[in-house]
Amino acid sequence: MDDNRYTLQNKETIPSISVVISAYNEEDNIKECIESVLRQKVKPEEIIVIDDASTDNTSEICREYHKRWSLIYIRNKKNMGRFNTKIKGIKNSKHDIVILLDGDSTLCEDFIFIVKKYFQDPKVLSLGYLMLNKNKGYIPDVSCFLDLILSPLVRAGACIIYRKDVLGIPEIKKVDEMMPDDIYYYSRMDKLAKKENMKIIYDPKLIVLTEYPKSLKEEIARRFRWGRGRVSLYRHHRIFPIPYLIRTLYTFLLFFEILMYNKYLFLSTLSLIPFFLIYKTIKSFKFIKNRFSMKIFLSVLALSYLRLFCATAGSLYEIIRILTKK
Repeated sequence: MDDNRYTLQNKETIPSISVVISAYNEEDNIKECIESVLRQKVKPEEIIVIDDASTDNTSEICREYHKRWSLIYIRNKKNMGRFNTKIKGIKNSKHDIVILLDGDSTLCEDFIFIVKKYFQDPKVLSLGYLMLNKNKGYIPDVSCFLDLILSPLVRAGACIIYRKDVLGIPEIKKVDEMMPDDIYYYSRMDKLAKKENMKIIYDPKLIVLTEYPKSLKEEIARRFRWGRGRVSLYRHHRIFPIPYLIRTLYTFLLFFEILMYNKYLFLSTLSLIPFFLIYKTIKSFKFIKNRFSMKIFLSVLALSYLRLFCATAGSLYEIIRILTKK
């Protein structure tokens, strides 16, 4: 392979990058995650690994890499949660472009090169990427397939890429373990991009592989937790993006129609999901054509209903918990 492919022009505009890896009990994944950053065709200027007081062998693996390579290793004295751990990493980073990476995820080998190339433009605020399942199995495949249908390119999830000198370090009023950091960054980026007239660019060549739930039980637990987290995020920061609001209202409408015993109205509302998924499948087909089958699509349909109800149940649980606590 010709290494000239990875030569950046206009060296005075090449940005410097800090990769912040957050990990909690990731002994099965952290080595692969760190290796994916170390193997980059163009290296980042800084790699920081934040260990959120793991109780497995994560710390031993990270310390070994700290000794062998020039990466920074920080271990929390106590478990601070995903959101606070990432903020700590950002505070310790020295460079203007920050890549927040989950410890169960890996980057494609030209990821840093592509990021540097885009951020040579000072008007670029953030980048979106293609997120795929690293672990194979029917549940991970179906879950990833559904995500690709709904949003093939994302900018907040297992990885977040942004310009720190514009977005800054998050000033969080209160953080709990349920609060979804990806929704927070997603909302902040949208507001800042409009306010500062900056660009958010999506590129499918930026690929992140991440761990998806291995079982239906894990998928249900995750969606329920995220539903709770959305309520917490709105409660403390008044953030509740429109897509999540629409999904929640849709599920509430279904519950209301069940209570009304109006089966015709209920079935009509329920049938909106298949039509919506067909529409999204057509739009996203270039990203899913190699994975598509009728069996997968029917499973995706069932999973989409399950996700909606689990997330809404989690939101309802959190609302009731808050009200009864008062």
